[in-house]
Amino acid sequence: MTGQSEQAAGTTLRRVGLNPVPRLEPSSTVPSRLVISQRPGAGARVEKGSNVALVVSGGPASAPVTDVEGLTAAQATARLRKAGFKPRTTKEASAAVAAGKVIGTNPSAGTEKQLGSPVVVLVSSGPAPVKVPDVVGQSQSAAESTLTNAGLQLGAVTKRTSASQPEGTVLAQSPKGGTSIKAESKVNLTVAQAPKEIAVPNVVGQSQTLALVTLGQAGFKPKVSSVATAEPSQVGIVLRQTPAAGAQAPKGSVVTIAVDVLGPETTPTTTTPTTTTPTTPAGP
Repeated sequence: MTGQSEQAAGTTLRRVGLNPVPRLEPSSTVPSRLVISQRPGAGARVEKGSNVALVVSGGPASAPVTDVEGLTAAQATARLRKAGFKPRTTKEASAAVAAGKVIGTNPSAGTEKQLGSPVVVLVSSGPAPVKVPDVVGQSQSAAESTLTNAGLQLGAVTKRTSASQPEGTVLAQSPKGGTSIKAESKVNLTVAQAPKEIAVPNVVGQSQTLALVTLGQAGFKPKVSSVATAEPSQVGIVLRQTPAAGAQAPKGSVVTIAVDVLGPETTPTTTTPTTTTPTTPAGP
């Protein structure tokens, strides 16, 4: 009867005076409702009316999908294979499950499936990549809030002196805005720091050369303006300075010095008016 349908096998056995007794068993190799085996076997001699046991295929067996959540990918696939399934892994972003751990399966745990069926194991690849927001130009506190709201962290903060930006303004960032990085990654900022104010040295009365050296060594940027003088002894001497000596000014700022240069002495021009004498006509 092996390989025959349950119905055909029963009909044949009854025709010869035997009593078929079928029993279903799961099988992943023999199609459903076909006879897998019989007992007694073919050719055995038995009394008329005897029972003949038939093992009939019920098709592949089914079982609930094993729960493998939280296991590593290797542990999960091994457990599912042992349960009779065919697992395959795929990665999926997750902020809640650590990278490399199983998020779940498809179909989900507990679902009744035929043994030998494929089961997809969802393995966490960690949080989804985040696009870094551009925070250049923001204040440090605003930039930190922007980064936190984007799922990132504030990294190292470096100060850099800037005379053009308000103190605390973000001048640069690393990684740059628009870059895709892992969530919770750190973004480093370079923040503006106000120039340090120092006292302006007194260079009035010094030679131009000495004044330039003095101001440069003090951290200022000297600028020269010329003032004409007719006194050769005053040529090249600093007449005045702005800001004044002793004033507090940011390091790196400009100090203007007025230096005497030889030039023609300006003399006021006096204009004398011309008198015209009227002509008297000769008498007769």
